[in-house]
Amino acid sequence: MSRRNTLLEIAESFEDDFTVSLEPDLPELFEGPDVLAGQSGRLIAVFVPKSHERRRPEQLRTRLVLSRLALPDHAQCLLAVEDAYDISQLESLSHDFHAIVNVEDRSALRRLRTKSLEHRKIPEATRRMVEWRSTFLMTVSLAHQPKLSARDEDLFDGPDVYDNESVLPGQPGNGHAASSLVPMWAGHLLTQSELPLVRSVNVRVRDGALVGGEAVTGRSVRERIRPYLALAAETAFRIDNGVPYLGRPTAGVFVVQGARSFREDPLKPLRASAFAGWALLEDPSESEFSQSVRQTAEWLRGTVGERA
Repeated sequence: MSRRNTLLEIAESFEDDFTVSLEPDLPELFEGPDVLAGQSGRLIAVFVPKSHERRRPEQLRTRLVLSRLALPDHAQCLLAVEDAYDISQLESLSHDFHAIVNVEDRSALRRLRTKSLEHRKIPEATRRMVEWRSTFLMTVSLAHQPKLSARDEDLFDGPDVYDNESVLPGQPGNGHAASSLVPMWAGHLLTQSELPLVRSVNVRVRDGALVGGEAVTGRSVRERIRPYLALAAETAFRIDNGVPYLGRPTAGVFVVQGARSFREDPLKPLRASAFAGWALLEDPSESEFSQSVRQTAEWLRGTVGERA
């Protein structure tokens, strides 16, 4: 059965008494749940593993965690598997979902429409930090829009030289307003030696900020940035039964070259990247890149609590 037909069958299991959306386009996410079913007081998000997620389960966990952060607390997240192979490959994620069902077991899917599942509330500190970080990184991205005159050069091999321009207009010091009540990361800033090893990912740590980049000519930003989203989620959150608690201070600058624009929602890549922990710069000049990294590093230093 094709993936599309599988999703249609899952959607049909809820259509009698739920409003159902197939592959919903959530504003803050590159990829959200595959099926979203809602009725008064209930919201069910169904995830069917994609081929790349079967190979790299951490990318499915990232899709789940970011989706949970984008959805209200009462959303119940189901993992729908197609066979025993899926179950064995994704065993490490079994406790992160509210329930696991077989896509061919229509009766099990129908029972979940009324079954009360464990409530797993996301800590308010996590939600507030994600919102604060997203707002800051979106501002960094918007401050440096693509320029046709930008040089096509490797920005990651240059010296770590930052200019002396202000952090951001209207934001004192590290970018936090003086009266802001924001949560603090408890851990110290990341170092290169502490960065998890992720296959095919070009990431460095500069003054605690992540720096990554890819040439995306001929491929979508979403496809190229997936492993970087997983890396940022792994450092930013400590996952316990699918609940993201604040982990290590995490924010970064991601450079793309040759990206295709989103015609219907041109700000979608910037918004989704910021929500996941990355400022997104397209073909920046060296000074724009350096300034963005410096701003992000300063912002991170201002979010580390006294316990770090």
